Amino acid sequence: MERVVILSARRYDFEDERRNRIEGTTLTYLAEGQETDAGVKGILPVSISATPGVYSQLEAVPGVYDIDLRMRPGKGGKASVSVVGARFIEAVPIGLLGATQ
Repeated sequence: MERVVILSARRYDFEDERRNRIEGTTLTYLAEGQETDAGVKGILPVSISATPGVYSQLEAVPGVYDIDLRMRPGKGGKASVSVVGARFIEAVPIGLLGATQ
């Protein structure tokens, strides 16, 4: 499990060119300890695919979650990492965006 802050989740459901149904979720998150270039300050958001059931596991977004990552074969047999589970820890309030003083 890896602890992350999930910023957004977007479901997708479509047919590919071979009429195979493709469904899942794209998560955008922040993770501590990720490598960054010398010209970067802060933490850059990362996007990753998740299995369809992960969307319903998200209680509050943005929020802190422990995510379960798994390797699976991707396009052309290349290894791909996907989120297969998310355990809610706590909500992350973004009160600054609407604050007026």
